[in-house]
Amino acid sequence: MKNTQETKQKKPVESGVKQDTKFKKGVSGNPAGRPKGTFSLITLLKKELQECPEGQDKKTYADLIIKRMLKEAIEKGDQQQIRLIWNYIEGMPKQSMELGGMNGEAIPIDVTVSSAIKKVYGKSSS
Repeated sequence: MKNTQETKQKKPVESGVKQDTKFKKGVSGNPAGRPKGTFSLITLLKKELQECPEGQDKKTYADLIIKRMLKEAIEKGDQQQIRLIWNYIEGMPKQSMELGGMNGEAIPIDVTVSSAIKKVYGKSSS
């Protein structure tokens, strides 16, 4: 009887491509698409924002929300509202991040092919 460790290990395919994949190339996983009768809350909200509320002359809900946001930001000095508007216009500020090991030294990364093969198959490829 073979060692259980040997029976569980799979040998690499000559072409380097796994042959028995779950998904077939070029075949949709959902050929029928989204079922009829389903809806998107975002689509409904966007549609409603383009509507004009009763009593408002040619001003949509979107227009009114924007005016209210600007009023709170400017008249009330609402810092959170100002920050939100600024982020919508300019985007969030970029943040840099420095990565390092303990005491700031470099983190060693071993990505050699031979070490990866040793980890997976327990032996060298040569």
